[in-house]
Amino acid sequence: MIAEKLAANAYESDRPASYVKAEDAFYFKNRDKEIIEFPSNKKGLLKLFPEKKMEIEIFIKQNKTDFKKEEDLIKLIEFLSV
Repeated sequence: MIAEKLAANAYESDRPASYVKAEDAFYFKNRDKEIIEFPSNKKGLLKLFPEKKMEIEIFIKQNKTDFKKEEDLIKLIEFLSV
């Protein structure tokens, strides 16, 4: 939320409060039944799954995974769950 700003003098106009849409956050449940926020980049994902580093890098490169697209994240989670 952006706070309201009152005019400092007669040459300015008041600016009403407004809301700004936040970025989407995605979560998944791992095998230990913990709910974890899905990382927003490849580096964060590799920290979560160091044992699958090579497979993840190959998958991301072959599928041109975009961490901002929900469809790409679903495919990536399906790949990790196998």
